[in-house]
Amino acid sequence: MVTPLFRPPAAPLGSSPGTVAAPAVAFHRCGYSYGRSAGAVEALRDVTLTVGAGEFVAVIGPSGCGKSTLLRLAADVLAPSSGTVEVLGGPPAQARRQRRFSVAFQDPVLLPWRTVLQNVELPLEIAGRSPGHRREMAQQMINLVGLTGFERALPGQLSGGMRQRASIARALTLQPALLLMDEPFGALDELTRDRLNQELLDVWQRTAAAVLFITHSIEEAVYLSDRVMVLTRRPGTVAATLPIDLPRPRTLYVKRTAAAFEWTARARLALEAASR
Repeated sequence: MVTPLFRPPAAPLGSSPGTVAAPAVAFHRCGYSYGRSAGAVEALRDVTLTVGAGEFVAVIGPSGCGKSTLLRLAADVLAPSSGTVEVLGGPPAQARRQRRFSVAFQDPVLLPWRTVLQNVELPLEIAGRSPGHRREMAQQMINLVGLTGFERALPGQLSGGMRQRASIARALTLQPALLLMDEPFGALDELTRDRLNQELLDVWQRTAAAVLFITHSIEEAVYLSDRVMVLTRRPGTVAATLPIDLPRPRTLYVKRTAAAFEWTARARLALEAASR
């Protein structure tokens, strides 16, 4: 029998009732440079940033400021040049080996010869789960993101928004405690983006996963997040932290409220200052 999806993440091993969970991600005075010679490009410098368990944190900043580099450090794709990164209380490599986080990119990266169901099953297949378990969990995720009825469709038969839904469904199949998202809706039209923003919030609230979300959209960052982190121009460092005081659960109506406009204006001013 498959474990139900909608449950809070389990407490860390060895913890007792009442123990505070470790942050989902913790960067401490973290820096990264591409290359080691005199021509090295410093992407990040002295970044200190945390994402709490179950928290939704968005990162905005000028183009080229190191936002995606930050996410790759958390995903164990890159190792910091200075400082430390912890994911779910330990090294990123440990969390990766334990399959405790998933990544969703701007490009859905679906295998074109596999159906939606087969693409969503892929992480479970790699993890060695049984065919029955794979099918059941993949179907749950497909239902969750609103793709029921498209299980046998190939990626080329789907719209851009539907491909992103399939990508998010695939990222959720292993029930991650942390979801890393690198501009997943950046290539979509405004209405599709709004709809997927709402669906992402619904998924987040039901799964209790923490989210580190990279975006160029100030409005999107404010609408989705508990906190918005603003990075400076390269080398990126944290210029401002904005705790978004908007009620949850959030519907698209929230975007049209005076409070949302005010927080968006604050974030825009912080970004303009960080870009100088």
